[in-house]
Amino acid sequence: RRVREEEGPLLRRRRRLGRASGCAEVAMMFKAAAVIAAVSSAFILLLLLLGASSSSSSSSSSSSSSSSSPFLQATAPPKTTTKIIVQQQQQQHQHEHHVVGAHCAKDTFQQQRRRLVKSRGRRNAMGAGLMFPIAAAAAASIDAQPASAASSVEVFDVVNLFGRMANPTCFGSIAKHASCQIDTKSLGVQLFSDAASSSSAISKEDLKNRVNEMAFEWPLKPYGTEDQRAKTVTLNKPAELSEWKTQAKRKNLGDLFYLNGSDRDRVNAALAKDPVSDQAIDNLFKALSKDGKSVGKEDIALLSGMDWFEFSSLIFNQ
Repeated sequence: RRVREEEGPLLRRRRRLGRASGCAEVAMMFKAAAVIAAVSSAFILLLLLLGASSSSSSSSSSSSSSSSSPFLQATAPPKTTTKIIVQQQQQQHQHEHHVVGAHCAKDTFQQQRRRLVKSRGRRNAMGAGLMFPIAAAAAASIDAQPASAASSVEVFDVVNLFGRMANPTCFGSIAKHASCQIDTKSLGVQLFSDAASSSSAISKEDLKNRVNEMAFEWPLKPYGTEDQRAKTVTLNKPAELSEWKTQAKRKNLGDLFYLNGSDRDRVNAALAKDPVSDQAIDNLFKALSKDGKSVGKEDIALLSGMDWFEFSSLIFNQ
């Protein structure tokens, strides 16, 4: 199965490159044909001009010979007719070139659309469009933007943040070796246990320090639509599996198997040492703070019950 997963994108890439190179070769062929036609047309016009100049210079001497040579008059093509033929040939080559270019552009557009649908499929088709209304609108706006315009936050930055703030509570069940949903009651205790009782608010720097003190567990990927979320624990699939493998290799843990609980514990312990990025903390603070100066207990109510899809949409959309 791993071999198929690694070979699949490579084969698809080869097919796309093959189609693209085929279109390029055909377009080059028609360009060459157009150049040849233009050169031949220019050569014909040059011959006509030379013939016209020579005939005008010797008009007096050729008048008698032309009158005695009706065959030459009958076979000499009119200059206007020749120009029309040349123009028609040029238009024909231009039309063929545009047709080929249109087919290639259409093929490229269809390939981009297929890639976009595939990239959205596993996330949106499994119920991301049935999130809470605010989170669904945020996810749609992210998909509509280019990756560079959406946010500078990396995927692992958001995983590292959510994996600390969420706990194993998972749609009525308990996840093992993983986090799943945010419980604002337990989160409030960790964030505001030392906050002043009068304000019950913390600054962005306090938020960063306390989040980094929390335990980390890689989150699960929510399953299906809203009424199918209870199967998340049973299916036991990680959010962003490719990123999980990348981080395991970055920590020199080898090629691990996610369904092995001990492998997950090793990855969680290694990644817990990495602090949450400042950009991820900034986006979280922007999402929660009403005055831009602090975050209070009532502000974190926005995160109540959020899963990976909803939380990542919130952070990436800041």
